[in-house]
Amino acid sequence: MGWLNGDDPYYGDLGLRVEWLLPLDPLPPPICAWCLRCSETWIRVANLSERAGERDLRNLACPFGIILRLHLAAAEDDDEQAGLCRKVGVVEFEQREDAEDAVRWLNGHVFDDLVLRVEGPLKL
Repeated sequence: MGWLNGDDPYYGDLGLRVEWLLPLDPLPPPICAWCLRCSETWIRVANLSERAGERDLRNLACPFGIILRLHLAAAEDDDEQAGLCRKVGVVEFEQREDAEDAVRWLNGHVFDDLVLRVEGPLKL
């Protein structure tokens, strides 16, 4: 950072020069331990029918391991089928391996005449 001499209409004869230096080896931003753990054990189950409940989501996920938390929310679908409301579920497993197994087996699984889309855990 430094001052430049110039004919700037806003700052007169002096202008401020700011330079951003990029590190030679860019490092990823720091992640707290809790966020890292959550990213490793959470999965997202999309395209659940509007009739699906938390019990259905629990029954889908429980064969793969111990479930710590489970949330189900309605998601508005902007497809050609206007007004259709589908649900999205999020499941937290105790172990990363359990979450990976659930993604491997449930992604593409047909549940209530809909093909599930399952994502996670994050690969950090």
